[in-house]
Formats: sequence, C-alpha cells, structure tokens
Amino acid sequence: NVVADIVADDADALQSIAHKEVAGALLWRPAVAWQIEQRHAGGDVDMHELDEANSHWNLVALYGASGEAAAHDFETAIAALRTSGELARTLGRYADAATLDESRRTATRPAEPIGQMPMHAARQATCASAKSGKVPPALFTEAQANTGRQLFSDKCALCHGANLEGRVGPSLKGKMFLSKAAAHTVADIFRIISQNMPATMPGTLNHDEYVNIMAFLLLQNGYPSGASELTFDVALKSKTLMIYRGE
Repeated sequence: NVVADIVADDADALQSIAHKEVAGALLWRPAVAWQIEQRHAGGDVDMHELDEANSHWNLVALYGASGEAAAHDFETAIAALRTSGELARTLGRYADAATLDESRRTATRPAEPIGQMPMHAARQATCASAKSGKVPPALFTEAQANTGRQLFSDKCALCHGANLEGRVGPSLKGKMFLSKAAAHTVADIFRIISQNMPATMPGTLNHDEYVNIMAFLLLQNGYPSGASELTFDVALKSKTLMIYRGE
C-alpha cells in the first residue's frame, strides 16, 4: 500500500516529511544534514543509512574560473588528507577494492589534480570487471533496444535523466548502478522496473514496453544485442548477472 510521490529537491522532500505529508524519502544524507542545520527544518525527522552498494556515490567538485581560489584550497585539503592516510580511511566504506587500493597507493605521492585520481581508479575497476568475466549473453535485439530508447526518453528520463545519469531517481548506468558487490540479476532489475515504474504510475506500461526499456538499459550498460528477442517471462526469470561492462 505504498504510493510514490515526486518532489523537486531535497529541501521540498524534507519539508514534506516534517509536515507529515509523506512517511519517508530516499535522500542524500549531507543534503539533509545541511537543511536541518541551516533551516532547522528537520522537526522529528529520523535518518537511517541505507547500507547498499547502490546507495553510495562518488562526489566530484567542479570549479570554473571564478572558483580558482576555492579549488586550490580544496585540492590542498585533499592532498593533506591523502598524505596522512585519512582520505583512504574516510573513503574506504564507499570505495570498491580498486579505488581504495589506489587511494592507499597515492597516500605518499605528491598531490594530483583532484579530478584525475578517482576517474583513473574508476576506469581501472570497470575495465577489470569487463575483462575478468565471460562474454555476456545476447538477451535482446537491436530493434528492441532502439524502441526502448524512445520509451525511456518518454517515460523514464524525467526522473532518471536523458542519459541515465540520474535526477530525482538514481542513475541507471555505470558500476555504481550495477556493481559486482550488489550481484543483481536481470530478473532483479526487471522486477523493480515492471512492478514499480513509472514511480507515480507503477505497472501501467504494457509488457512489450517494459521489455524494450529493459533491452535499452542492458545495451547502455555494455550488454550486446543479438538475434533473439527478450520476452517478458524470460526477463522475469533470468539469472544472468547484470554487471556494468562499459569503459
């Protein structure tokens, strides 16, 4: 008996919880803490951490020319944390093994530009995942994925972003969506899609629409198309592991 709702941002979601308009929400913890501190908007709100692979994200700071001084201060702070080993300890619970190992290896090296190390480590981890596993099966056709692309744009992009990057809803592409640790199968992901999406009207698409959207997600996460079409029943039962296989 859960009914989903969509709000514009974390502040609106927190207000909705505080005013008991909704029972709960999935929010980014630092944003919630900031809202409570700055606006005293928390009321009786309780926070409970989600200890799941897909609930942890990398945080990247981007600066334009006007933020050069702030960027320098930020990179100086990161360099100090790296040298002391505190950076690796802080990030350890969020990082996969490759990223954490890279943080430890760079603990005694001169500071790199802050954007380079995480990206380099992420690419190492992703490529290792792609090369170490067997070639994935072709579960869908190119035509299904192409149809799914338009359906995703029409039905899903509002919440998940035009490029699957995530907006109100989470990202649906990449190793943080499909990590080895999570060990999701095609059936796991498809059940969520076909039973709970779109968020405001769960289960309202027809079987072919859900299947074609699933085909598009598989393609975007590095799975090959083939000659055989994916069917609704096969998707519901498939034990094929979904692990991001992109570059």
